Amino acid sequence: MEKTTAEIFDIENWQAMSLEQISISLQNKKKLSIYSWRNFNKELSPLSLYKLLKSKFGIANGSSMLFKSESTDNLIHWHYTFSVKNCEIHFLGKSSGLEIVLKLTPEIKFNETDWMILLNNIKSKYSEYGKQMKEVQAEFQKYTLFINPYNRLNHSLNSLIRELKSLDTTEIKRINAMTSTHEEMDNYHKKLELWVKNIERSVALGTTIRMLSPVLAESFINLVILIFAKEEYKQDNRLYENLIRQQIDIRVKTLHLNCNGFKKQIDGESETFKNFHTLMNNRNDFLHGNVDPTRLMFEDVFFDMEYIPLFHEDDSIIIKTMKNYLKNVESQKAFSDYNTVKLFIAFILSHLHDDHRKYLEHLLLTRMPGYNHQTKGIGILFNVGLAEMG
Repeated sequence: MEKTTAEIFDIENWQAMSLEQISISLQNKKKLSIYSWRNFNKELSPLSLYKLLKSKFGIANGSSMLFKSESTDNLIHWHYTFSVKNCEIHFLGKSSGLEIVLKLTPEIKFNETDWMILLNNIKSKYSEYGKQMKEVQAEFQKYTLFINPYNRLNHSLNSLIRELKSLDTTEIKRINAMTSTHEEMDNYHKKLELWVKNIERSVALGTTIRMLSPVLAESFINLVILIFAKEEYKQDNRLYENLIRQQIDIRVKTLHLNCNGFKKQIDGESETFKNFHTLMNNRNDFLHGNVDPTRLMFEDVFFDMEYIPLFHEDDSIIIKTMKNYLKNVESQKAFSDYNTVKLFIAFILSHLHDDHRKYLEHLLLTRMPGYNHQTKGIGILFNVGLAEMG
């Protein structure tokens, strides 16, 4: 006689399985029909479901918990297993998303539409167990994920630099149109077209790299302050805002005073610091130079009878234009700006105590850290384990 899932899906009938019961189940060769549901349409909140299950049944008891490492570097983060009427229900919180697995005896009739009955049964319990769920959540540590601005900028800059290095902007050799064959002229124009294309792309890349390199440096300094700022700055938003709005050189020179973890003062007279300071001071000049035509002048041209151009150097107009198009955004200048920032970052890292330096180096590689609302510290939550400084 076929049975429906009504009793199976009644949460009040569920029993948390013991380790012994789970072990017996894993060894049991009795045939059960297996059905799986994934939370693709986000019908359930993993947070709400977990709070409900923990408030009613206690800590997660599934077999996956036995093999879980004490970090976030797991495929399965939590796993509940329940027995009901010789059947099993598994709830798995995975890195890839929430999954529910049913193991039903053959006499249970199951339809795909039955999933909605289970989901609605779960949701209906939220209000009933609201107080207990709130108490459970009060024990959680709350983090807010944020995009690491330094990490994102650094990835972008590395991508731009790789592309810029791949472009050949060597000026092409002109050929004599009077003595060249049609094939040679056709080949020359193809090379000219590619050269122009590479120059134009190099200008875009060089400009972007030179604009972003100082931003990368500032994002690094502000990240250092966010992580290591002393308690008085973490507790007072106005003090913190005043700190990060100071002139960049003042922010750097006073890191040892305003932040934890520094074993010595930043030497403002070092060549690395001076190069960094020059880069930051030149930022506005560079930005203004990109909108002020007088800063990008490169050659005189004379006109006779108003419409006859005369140059000192003999080049075609397009070559004359393109070979000077990279003025102030040459690849070597772009690479130099970025290298100045990287040397400066290494310089700052060398001033930190080992534990603070290692933590910061890990954080710089983290795309998505978290802000702890209780400790006001920054956590490395995923990929490289769970750590926190602050």
